[in-house]
Amino acid sequence: MSIRFLGLLKLILISAYAPADVLVLLTWSCNVYTVCSKHNPQLSSSNIWKPIIGVQALLIDMLLESNQPKPALRKAALIRLRRALRSVGLHRLHPTLINLFQSPATLPHVINTALNLLKASGTPTRFVPFLGISVDVLIRLKNVDTPPSERLSQELKVCRSALLSG
Repeated sequence: MSIRFLGLLKLILISAYAPADVLVLLTWSCNVYTVCSKHNPQLSSSNIWKPIIGVQALLIDMLLESNQPKPALRKAALIRLRRALRSVGLHRLHPTLINLFQSPATLPHVINTALNLLKASGTPTRFVPFLGISVDVLIRLKNVDTPPSERLSQELKVCRSALLSG
């Protein structure tokens, strides 16, 4: 019964807002994430870190799960979120600077925060699309010395396999 109620609630929420408005909110949150993470090295310990990740996860879920948005709008949402996640990773730095500058907003940290939000959430499935996109971006990073299989920490691999196994 509660699953049916949550599905109905999600349908009401996305129906209450135009998909273009949800895309604008996602774009704003991606821009806030990008700017704040580039200019604030202590972003992950601030009060705004979890809400930024949570808002992005919920907005991308709203756009991908609804039947209302056109395919072009969904594609635009995915592109904007992927660009935001890629823009602050360590792969943007010169290889000699990577050890000197350990950004707290790197993708493994984003994934870890999203997993913590998923575990604490009453509706954990809302975070799954965001986690999938984050892992997808992490695996496809270019100009990184470590192979894709070693980019996730062992703890995140265990959490990922626990989620996949049920």
